[in-house]
Amino acid sequence: MNMLKMEENAKYRQTIKNVLEYDHRILPRFVNFMNNPDEKTAVEQFGKEGKYYGACVLLVTMPGLPMIGHGQIEGFREKYGMEYRHAHWDEQVDEHMVRMHEEKIFPLMGKRWLFSGSENFVLYDFFAGGQVNEDVFAYSNLKGCERGIILYHNKFAETSGWIRTSTAIGVKGANGETVLVQKSLGDALCFNGDGRCYYIFSDYASGLEYIRSGRELSDSGLFVELKAFEYHAFLDFREIWDDEYGTWGQLCHSLNGSPAQSMDEEVKQVRYKGLNNRLRELLALQAVDQEETEKPVAEQFRNRLTAFLVALAEHTGDVGKWERLVTALARQYALFSRLTTHKTGDVPVDEPLLQFGEVMGTRIGRLICYSHICLHAAGRLVDEKAYPHASAEFFSRFGLYRPLEESFQAISEEVWQRFPGMDPATAVSLIRVMIEHQLLLSTAVEKDGERDFTTLLEETQARTFLLVNRSNDHEWFNRERFEMLMTWLGVAALFDTEKEFDADELMAMAKALQKEITEITGKAQEAGFEVKEFLAWLNLRKWRNDKLAAKIPNA
Repeated sequence: MNMLKMEENAKYRQTIKNVLEYDHRILPRFVNFMNNPDEKTAVEQFGKEGKYYGACVLLVTMPGLPMIGHGQIEGFREKYGMEYRHAHWDEQVDEHMVRMHEEKIFPLMGKRWLFSGSENFVLYDFFAGGQVNEDVFAYSNLKGCERGIILYHNKFAETSGWIRTSTAIGVKGANGETVLVQKSLGDALCFNGDGRCYYIFSDYASGLEYIRSGRELSDSGLFVELKAFEYHAFLDFREIWDDEYGTWGQLCHSLNGSPAQSMDEEVKQVRYKGLNNRLRELLALQAVDQEETEKPVAEQFRNRLTAFLVALAEHTGDVGKWERLVTALARQYALFSRLTTHKTGDVPVDEPLLQFGEVMGTRIGRLICYSHICLHAAGRLVDEKAYPHASAEFFSRFGLYRPLEESFQAISEEVWQRFPGMDPATAVSLIRVMIEHQLLLSTAVEKDGERDFTTLLEETQARTFLLVNRSNDHEWFNRERFEMLMTWLGVAALFDTEKEFDADELMAMAKALQKEITEITGKAQEAGFEVKEFLAWLNLRKWRNDKLAAKIPNA
């Protein structure tokens, strides 16, 4: 691969083309390497940036035998001769380079069964502006139903273009003569050109997914944009047939070639566009200034909440159950408005209710609490008892997290800087966990019920939010995230009621919740935020709600 280092790209492509024209079976005999004991090390020749990883991708995805040099993965620079008994230089492992290999290169090495053969290997001309760009290496391979497309731009420049037609391939005829043929991308990878057929595939370089129509891939090929020394490794192709509503076609058209984190999630934004737009309108109300609107905000809240719940009920098949929900949530919204507009001077600073109010009083805090009110009881449309889980499940089922993300992303970076450890994704994750476990500190749990921290620390979304990690056979959770979650679950408990409390009752509830939160977080600290130790303490001391019930009026 010395020609890659020298950027003699046309010469290297011609070498591959010559082999394919003569006999493709020669390619698997190649030994592909970036350095050997007689040469400078790989990092000395290719560096540690894009050019190195692009060449390394070709190394592990071309037919033949890939050979990794000594110390190449670790980023060592010492030339290691065959006569060396030990290293002469005291070099430290480049952890970043090792991690990059683990993330970018090793997954491709795990696909050697797809790339090692040459029977279905096809090299393409990359057409940019009507001319072949010799600096782009584009090829594909096929094994059974598995497809792979590799592109690498070995030049300090940017380019964009199409791959559609292969270079010449020598095929033995019946009489033993070699005939040169060319294949289209569609023929080489057996794409279905039906207008209803779409292909979703992953880019192992970025971790993102793309969608293309089978007709475009078959007729026009694949359009790709490449920056300097950039590569794409398109794998994991799956064939999708459009439904009667043209959902996948709409998605493909709306993305217009752009990638996404998950096409399965993106298609929800098409299927449930109306529902998500109703939620956007509901969330937008939080940014409305009461003095600048003609209708009272409370009235607008009821109207937009009704529109959202009606749209949700149409998808869940439970039309007619939303009316009682609107009344209850309107009461909770009134309480929310009351707490977040409370003047600091009206209540002593050390009062627990004010402490909750301060948490909800920031712009980010208001949006978190408001979002919780809008969504936490939606599950009652399908399940009156297990509504917290049903409400949380709507996040993934209907893609409701997207409008939430957009609302938090609209908040300026300057505001986020005042909340270390918080960002839009973390805020949405917090809301999801709040909704799933909203009854954990609730005063409405029956008196002999336990605080189910075991479920909390086992549930996937909660573990992700709490940054649960394993070390030395022990699991640990993050202190700041746990304390944040306990505070917000206390906020959730304040709204877990259909009764309208007076100021004294609210103050008593807030005081009892703050006391319990303080005790829980204190015990978590004593346990060193180690999962097993914390749960062991909970087993020794069963938490009962009569502790709160003795001080709090019945909800």
